[in-house]
Amino acid sequence: MAKVFISPSLQEHNVGVGKYGTEMYRMRQVALAAQARLRAAGVVVRMPPESWAYLDGNVSLAKVVADSNAFAPALHICIHSNAGPKGSDGTLVFYHPGSANGKKIATLIQHAVAPLSPGSDYALATSPVFYETRAAKAPVAYLECAFHTDYKDAASLIEHHDAYGRAIADACLQYLGIPLPGAVPPPAPVVPLTPVQRLRQRVIKLEARVAALEAEITPIPPTA
Repeated sequence: MAKVFISPSLQEHNVGVGKYGTEMYRMRQVALAAQARLRAAGVVVRMPPESWAYLDGNVSLAKVVADSNAFAPALHICIHSNAGPKGSDGTLVFYHPGSANGKKIATLIQHAVAPLSPGSDYALATSPVFYETRAAKAPVAYLECAFHTDYKDAASLIEHHDAYGRAIADACLQYLGIPLPGAVPPPAPVVPLTPVQRLRQRVIKLEARVAALEAEITPIPPTA
């Protein structure tokens, strides 16, 4: 059974504009939505407890990575929101340089999430190299959903955190080759019959027809 480790931001001191609140709170909302959709598709999901945010930063990250490596998932997904100067907005995804599978899942997540953020978006990035992208054994996508320092981006995350979570989950399912929850499976391919199979079908139909005719025949009573 496929397994995914979701690592939402533990940065409780990063506060966004307007009613955004903290990065940790908002990104856990997104992560819970992603977790629910993945589980609906039969994926086993693990996520670090919120209480780890109150440990020393280096300690909490080390625990997250150790927990992920012990879990041995197919994917390790980091979910964050970004901060920057005025005019900074949009979606950005990092992966570890040289990781083909990291690039693959990062690309899928970028394509799924970027249309949701109202700002301009960025190309995939490999720098800086974050601790999780370097130390986690599974392929890692480090997602910055949008900028919590931009009013439009922040409002989008507040109002549509479920949509962000579903988009992340759907990208993971696409990577894993698992159908989306509720998706209608494609029809089975039609395999043409061999000549022998066609002949056997005709024989079966003729035998059924003969049996039906025999059942219709009224037996003639014997004469005295």
